[in-house]
Amino acid sequence: MTTTPAHHWPHLAKRVCTILIILWLVLLAISIPNQRLIGDEAWLGEQAYFLAHDGVMRSELFHGYAMQHERILITHKLFIALGALMTLLFGWGLTPLRLVSFIGGALTVWLLIRELRHESTDDPSLTWRIGLVALLGMPLYFKFINFYRPEVMVAACGVASYVALSRYLKHGRTGTLLASALLAGAAVLVHVNGMIYTAAALVVLLLHRRYAHSALYVITAVVVASLYFVDVFGHWDMLTYQLRQVPSLTPDDFHWSAPFWRVLDEHKRLFRKPEIIFTTLLFITSFVYAWRSRPDLRRSLLAYSIVIVIGLGAVAKAKTTPYAIALLPFFALVIAQATTHWTAHLSRTKRWMTALGIAVWGLFLTHSIASNSLAAVTGKHNAAREHRRVAEALPQGATVLAPMEFIFNEIDRFDVRAVIAARLTLAGHHEAELTMEQINQYANDRNITAYVFNSQQRERFGLADAQLGDRYGSFVVALITDHGTVVLVHSPGSRYGLYTP
Repeated sequence: MTTTPAHHWPHLAKRVCTILIILWLVLLAISIPNQRLIGDEAWLGEQAYFLAHDGVMRSELFHGYAMQHERILITHKLFIALGALMTLLFGWGLTPLRLVSFIGGALTVWLLIRELRHESTDDPSLTWRIGLVALLGMPLYFKFINFYRPEVMVAACGVASYVALSRYLKHGRTGTLLASALLAGAAVLVHVNGMIYTAAALVVLLLHRRYAHSALYVITAVVVASLYFVDVFGHWDMLTYQLRQVPSLTPDDFHWSAPFWRVLDEHKRLFRKPEIIFTTLLFITSFVYAWRSRPDLRRSLLAYSIVIVIGLGAVAKAKTTPYAIALLPFFALVIAQATTHWTAHLSRTKRWMTALGIAVWGLFLTHSIASNSLAAVTGKHNAAREHRRVAEALPQGATVLAPMEFIFNEIDRFDVRAVIAARLTLAGHHEAELTMEQINQYANDRNITAYVFNSQQRERFGLADAQLGDRYGSFVVALITDHGTVVLVHSPGSRYGLYTP
């Protein structure tokens, strides 16, 4: 049996990386049309809609809950502003909103390639390819490029901030330091978890004994981040009230020791699901190898990476996996640097380390190919077309209790109130179950004249066996779609309702 000479491994690795990059890009292109819709896109998208049309971030979906119909003070403000800009430029819809994340992803890819081509000491042409394979192969990152959520854009701000910081450390220009600080502050405006980038930059600057510039950096980043409170002036009581209404927050979350306990629980995010587990394993293996073999990275990339991991654990109470997207480009940078160095020094690497490297890369790529392929071709759903069909059964201009997603693209035709808002208002948290009687009382108190329930809500409210013409209080079933959505219209005067779809 013949073996591949060690000096041929980099060439082979480049060919494999090129094939994988093409595969990721093809799958990404396939995934974009009719991508599934997630609830947060509606809540965030509605804020962008009202910012574009009314000049204020607010919500009719949550009308009456925490004063959100007047304005929302706790949100992802720069991200919402970018969504509003896309709405003004291209009109209302999912595609313009999702452009924000897609642009953030494209910017991150460009910055990652640029950074690895300039900072690799082994083989820059291989390093950037490995970095791109790693980043686009991460199922979380691949999936969320398609969604209007802030994680991909906050990661873009973080990478841009790090690249500018890296240039400052190399050339000593104050302008690039200020640019890095400005971008770190902007990351907070995109998502408050973005504060981890300022903390990481501070640690790196202190490790390089740049004490005066450390202070300048923090001041600049804090000044930019403080723009978050521009719309709070004159509304401090509303801010405190809305903070108290956040279902996931408790008084214990503000205790001085809370960040410490959250860090100890961070494994619940990084090892929560396969979509992050194999990425985490590859990062940890790469980090340990890079720490041992690339001491030049210890005070820059490696220190920065470990601080943002700890920082995210400290500031993010919810251990959901999407928050980890803020870390993933830096995982890719570490993986690329470590893997390229390993490939270049394969003949001098211990066999057990080579075996471990092959194993973790094999697990990562096997899962990534399967996961990204499934994400690209399954779960397709044209929500706007489905909602147009539903709208045909509704009186024009009706106040409708519906899933949040119904605002795509019916926000101009109906006054849409979210079912989840009813649950929060009546029961105080997301998990509480409501009866149809409670829903009817909620509707009567708020002049709601129609219901739209998806298949899950239909079962939850005891409508699984509902038929056309069935009456529930003063509401009559007017439509049942092929996807299991049921429409009920207020019609007190007739056994079968006053409206015929």
